[in-house]
Amino acid sequence: MKGPAIRITGPERYEIVEIECPEPGPGEVAIEVAATGVCNQHDDWVLANGWRGRPYPLEAGFPGHEGAGIVSRSRAGAGGPPEGTVVALSAIGGPPLYRRFVLRRAADVVALPPGTPPGHAALLELYACVLRALSKTDVRGRRVGVVGLGPAGLCCVQLLKVLGASEIIGFEKCPARLLHAAASERGPDRIVDSSVFEGAFEAATRAARDGTAALSAAERRALEAVEAESVDLAIECTGDPASSSTSSLLARRELVFFGFSRQNFAVCQMPWFEKELTIRNSKRLETADLRRAAELLSCGLLDPSAAITHALPFGEYGRAVGLIRRKEAVKVVLRWDRADAGNG
Repeated sequence: MKGPAIRITGPERYEIVEIECPEPGPGEVAIEVAATGVCNQHDDWVLANGWRGRPYPLEAGFPGHEGAGIVSRSRAGAGGPPEGTVVALSAIGGPPLYRRFVLRRAADVVALPPGTPPGHAALLELYACVLRALSKTDVRGRRVGVVGLGPAGLCCVQLLKVLGASEIIGFEKCPARLLHAAASERGPDRIVDSSVFEGAFEAATRAARDGTAALSAAERRALEAVEAESVDLAIECTGDPASSSTSSLLARRELVFFGFSRQNFAVCQMPWFEKELTIRNSKRLETADLRRAAELLSCGLLDPSAAITHALPFGEYGRAVGLIRRKEAVKVVLRWDRADAGNG
């Protein structure tokens, strides 16, 4: 069986190619991919820069890792969901997901109720990653700040509500994302325009070195804004170096890094020492995390539509990345149309 796949051929260049999908082996199932989420951090970087020195063209389907589809074929005795089942899948257990057909270990796909929209199911990988990060601490009854209201931040807000946070404050400086989060019924309890914190980290660094008397009026205002909005627990969801630095000031007791930055960011250790700040992070994912997120979706506790702003055909992959890069989209889901299913 053949089907289409995205293949990145150079910086900012890609093509749609036809590739073979092997028959399922022992313990494997074949999945007809219906929808795949575009990763706001990973895809932007890979399309522009490639990946860790690998030669072009990159592997067909890379870097897709957030997906949903239908079990189309199953090896006898493979176990797992039967043919026709809607499933969520990640990068675990098989090839990357910007392909129409993929193989997966049966144990690494997660069955969903019939009628689950594939576009919604494609976000379960992101929910699962955030859920794993939140499992590093106890959020029950705590005042939590979510730094960044992009797709990860919006998923984080929903999960914090499920897990019992007492108050959730969202921090964001992008005007479009501030409006999007404010319009969502699943948004934070309160939203703060984090542009008021600009200069706060530099002021804190200067105060640690020279004392607060050396600060200008503007620097004092920035630090006062951070202090007024500080939270018991902060979840950093942007991956932006400047935001990561500021998040360490917002957190009074604990900071969890979810957003990933490829750039180093500055640290002012004095506030960390004074607060005895606990810092945690997680970027791993296991199928058990995906399964737990699927259970929450099946119970109606999650609403992926709150983050999805665009659904595009796979052939418009470049447009999708551009929308994300310019912050004109929150989350983009790519879909294969039946007409594009190849000659399989």
